[in-house]
Amino acid sequence: MNQPPPRTLSELAKRVLLAPTLDEKLAPTPGLGDLDDDRETIDPLPLRPARPSNLQIATGGRLKVPPAAGMVDPSQRIRLLHALANHELQAAELFGWALLAFPDA
Repeated sequence: MNQPPPRTLSELAKRVLLAPTLDEKLAPTPGLGDLDDDRETIDPLPLRPARPSNLQIATGGRLKVPPAAGMVDPSQRIRLLHALANHELQAAELFGWALLAFPDA
C-alpha cells in the first residue's frame, strides 16, 4: 500500500469505499481524531463499494449463516466469524458512502 494516510474525513471515506483491496480499506489511520472535516462529496457517487475480484458481494440470500448457537461447533465458528467480519466491512463501507453522499449531515 503506497497511499499516504488520509488527512480529511472525505479522504478516509473515499479510501474505505473505493480502495480495491482489504488491506487498503482497513489500513489504520493515525491521528483519526485530527482529520479535517472537509464536507466533500464525489460525483458520481458509486452505487457499490470497490472490492477485490475474490471478494464480491453475493446477492439474493444465496449464503446461509448458521445461528449464533453454532459458535459452540468449531466447524461452524469459521462461517459465523466470516459473516460477522462481512457485516463489519459493509458497515464501514456504508458509513464512508454516507459521509460522501450527505456531506452536510
